[in-house]
Amino acid sequence: MKISALGSYKKIRNQSVSSKIVDSCLLCENEKIIASHTIPQFVLKCISNHAYKSSYQFELSGFEPNYINIDKAGVFYMLCKECDNKAFETYENPKNYSNPTNLNQILKEIAFKNALKKQYDIWVALNMLSEFDKSQSSIRDAIEHYTALFYANADEIQSIYDMLEDDEKNFHLIYRKKLDYTTPIAAQGEFPYKYNKDSGLKVSQNKISWINIAILPFEKQTEIFMFTNDVSLSKEKKAYFSTLTDTEKLKQINEMVFYELDDYFFDANYNKANLPQIHHPQNPTLKSLLCKTRIDVPNYLSEEYKSL
Repeated sequence: MKISALGSYKKIRNQSVSSKIVDSCLLCENEKIIASHTIPQFVLKCISNHAYKSSYQFELSGFEPNYINIDKAGVFYMLCKECDNKAFETYENPKNYSNPTNLNQILKEIAFKNALKKQYDIWVALNMLSEFDKSQSSIRDAIEHYTALFYANADEIQSIYDMLEDDEKNFHLIYRKKLDYTTPIAAQGEFPYKYNKDSGLKVSQNKISWINIAILPFEKQTEIFMFTNDVSLSKEKKAYFSTLTDTEKLKQINEMVFYELDDYFFDANYNKANLPQIHHPQNPTLKSLLCKTRIDVPNYLSEEYKSL
């Protein structure tokens, strides 16, 4: 099936996003769920004071509006206001990053939010797929893949929650870098690392490893984190990163952001000549909507692209 009309795509997406993944707060069962944001709003304000272009605007340029306001940037609905404030209170305070004793808590909170947003995005994808013809094998395969991902990520959410309750359990930091300039891009998310991407992810094989990334531009500096809950994966990536220069490390993470994460943001007025063309065709097939075109992405983490 092809999505051949702009209106059809928007209708399907709007219906999917409006569907509720939970009827009450995931943590306390309060029924007053609010809009949580992938990236803290104070971080987004460091790259723009008005409006943003998100991953969806870049990758579906013919389907999405030209910009989004801060209240719509990276939104998901799974928590009440009180739990949202409490669950992320350490990492959403820029003063806490200078204290090394806060690092483990910061990573746990970033991972928890990443996993919640990923679950919300998977739910939206499954709702969108439900509108397609399920007699097609490609649709069935996609539904099976996202269903397996949903259950695998549910396990990850529970694991992270348990870590938040236990000071002895911590994530394994692969890479951290504090840049002395503000990058033009903010990004945050998790992605599954260890599974056969050619044969797909099966429901019975839902134990997978996840990599978390956060690029948090503050005023005149940027914090970059890459970490995992998998010890062997951490060792593997650390060994590989030790062979790279600082520039190569930033380039690697920059590429992961564009090809693996669902949420990254620029100022809406960022020079369009610099923006990557990761666009899907005007009449996309399901495959082209689910897969990003591989291109050479400028390294927006380098000082060359720093925000002025």
